[in-house]
Amino acid sequence: MPVSVLQSNLFRIVLKFRNAAGRLADPTLVTLRLLKPDKSELSPAPTPTRLSTGVWTYDLDAEGLAPGVWTYRGEGNGLVDAAAEGTFEVVASAFT
Repeated sequence: MPVSVLQSNLFRIVLKFRNAAGRLADPTLVTLRLLKPDKSELSPAPTPTRLSTGVWTYDLDAEGLAPGVWTYRGEGNGLVDAAAEGTFEVVASAFT
């Protein structure tokens, strides 16, 4: 079940990358992709920020986003090749 995010809130997407030894490590390139409820991709793609070694974040402002289930995919390439996906649900406010 996806996490619910009210349209007027921020949702922090956290991406963690680990090397073959299981330690947090930075990829050469980090990409974040967002798939809208209608299955089209958000463009331009958001740019995540490095929080610490191997940990990247993006604060998504849900204001004005289409209600429904969104999918995100974090990709690391170069020194660490890895990908992970997750979902969240944007919920319309009864007060807007």
